[in-house]
Amino acid sequence: MLIPTMASNSLAFMVASFLAGTIYYPSNLLQDLDNTSGFSNRYSPRYKETFDYIIVGGGTSGSVLATRLSEDPAVSVLLVEAGSDGNALYNAMSGNVFGRDGKDYDWRYKTYNTMTSCLGFKKGQCVLNKGKVLGGSSIDNGLIYTRGNPKDFDRWEEEGNPGWAFKDVLPLFKKIENYGNVPGLDASPYHGLTGNLKISLPTHPTQLTETFLRASNAFGYDTVDYNGERQSGVSLPHLTKLGRRKSNVVHDYLEPAHTRHNLKVALQSRVYKILMNTTNHAYGVEYYRQGVRNQVFATKEVIVAAGTIGSAHLLKVSGIGPRKELDALQIPVYADLPVGLNMESHVSFLGLIYVMNVSAGMTFDQMKRNMDQSGEVMSTSTTALGFFNTDSNDDPTWPDIVAEFSDVNTLKERRSPVYRSLARVREEIREVYQVAAASEIVSVYPYVARPRSRGRVTIYSRSLLEHPPHIETGWFSDPRDVMKTLQAIKLIRQILESEPFQRYKMKLYPATIPACRALEPLSDDYWVCHIKQLSIPTWDDTSTCRMGPNTDPTAVVDSKLRVHRVSGLRIADLSVLPHIPTGNTMAAAYLVGEKAAELIKKGN
Repeated sequence: MLIPTMASNSLAFMVASFLAGTIYYPSNLLQDLDNTSGFSNRYSPRYKETFDYIIVGGGTSGSVLATRLSEDPAVSVLLVEAGSDGNALYNAMSGNVFGRDGKDYDWRYKTYNTMTSCLGFKKGQCVLNKGKVLGGSSIDNGLIYTRGNPKDFDRWEEEGNPGWAFKDVLPLFKKIENYGNVPGLDASPYHGLTGNLKISLPTHPTQLTETFLRASNAFGYDTVDYNGERQSGVSLPHLTKLGRRKSNVVHDYLEPAHTRHNLKVALQSRVYKILMNTTNHAYGVEYYRQGVRNQVFATKEVIVAAGTIGSAHLLKVSGIGPRKELDALQIPVYADLPVGLNMESHVSFLGLIYVMNVSAGMTFDQMKRNMDQSGEVMSTSTTALGFFNTDSNDDPTWPDIVAEFSDVNTLKERRSPVYRSLARVREEIREVYQVAAASEIVSVYPYVARPRSRGRVTIYSRSLLEHPPHIETGWFSDPRDVMKTLQAIKLIRQILESEPFQRYKMKLYPATIPACRALEPLSDDYWVCHIKQLSIPTWDDTSTCRMGPNTDPTAVVDSKLRVHRVSGLRIADLSVLPHIPTGNTMAAAYLVGEKAAELIKKGN
């Protein structure tokens, strides 16, 4: 392997790196006072220090991978994370319903203005919240654990990715999970009982949530274990928590490993380039920490786990991406690959809100106090899930709609992710929802499970630090996604307006926003207008570096997660998924980390 040397200014470079990494700056010292992960914000590798593996991105997948690789004491691992370790309050949060929207912990990517989504938001832009902290989005998410449908994974294998069928990934999911405290599911052959990630179900659902389940049953959707044998149906959410304690990748993977001498974590360190030599071999990375540039080298592999947006951005500025795009920015091209294309996302909309004349829901403060005898706290605004089939779905075992039901007023609580989205819409739209915000409401947020619309991540600058990535989500750009959303709206309205809900005297809230007032209320055109005006991201985004054989013109990595046409470089995060799974993507992020570790340990 070739590792080039630097010019004669390396001594000054080393001194600066040493000072940045070892002096106890007051800000770093204060951050370490509440350090809950066991990894110091002050650590920085020596200039040109060498490790066996360098992992870029301390999010869910990267943290799992670092933990597993460092199980071998003969292997040295460096995990590089742009964010900090967080703090005791942040790491202990029950879910993003109590979270904050702070820039210190959130990349806050902004989408590009299109004509098919987010039209009612300021500047026509939605915000993609992504964790910028050790643990990534596992630190501040909705806690919902959904593996996906078995046919999702079988489809991946059918498209040329051996080892990714459901029969292959089920043992890894069981290795991840701990359902040992869930009566009824702890005996299921589909669930793990000793994994790192603690899973539980709400033990005291409200009457409204139970009514939603019962009403859905009447429409042929049984109450199911959606992570079990059959997904189509309704269920209480499976949550990554146990009692009052949230389960995340920091608590349950990294913390138990923090005493390993062979695992190092460099925090507040922004990698801005993958180092490549003339033989297309990745041999290290270059990063900034507190204004000082540093380099570290890998003797075995560089593994990028910076997320669906971040990984695509980093690869492109490092010379791996579409030649035309890189040539325009005068970036030397090491591999002409479709990086940043084919992005798939789950996206919902704000619109299915019912106002009740009977008080039956919960405020967020009540939700926080809604503890059972074991001290459990209900910790997500999603109180039930529906996996539904539209009329256009030809396989009822593979639902094409996911619906998140909430009996919490998410419109008026500042800690709610829906409130945060509503706060970004234009003032004349926000005024329309003031009455609902002051009322008892029920809301449902449906999204297309396997969207046809595709987005892309492009770059404006050859410097990763100079300009954020340009994100065109493509949401609702394919008419078939709009059609399925309309079908979902009709089904959900039938459920919420059926006999079991009559006791609550619910009425659909007439939130006719200015852009849609000329349209017939509740017509298809009316709903299409609302969908495009008030698109709400679920923050599930995948496939910008999708997996596939080298004969696939859309593929960036092979089934072993190795980047095509490059050696010494893998990608291990949600960007590699050939398609987005049916449901929340958190479980898939854990899966990719475990799968990458398994492949590397086997020498693949």
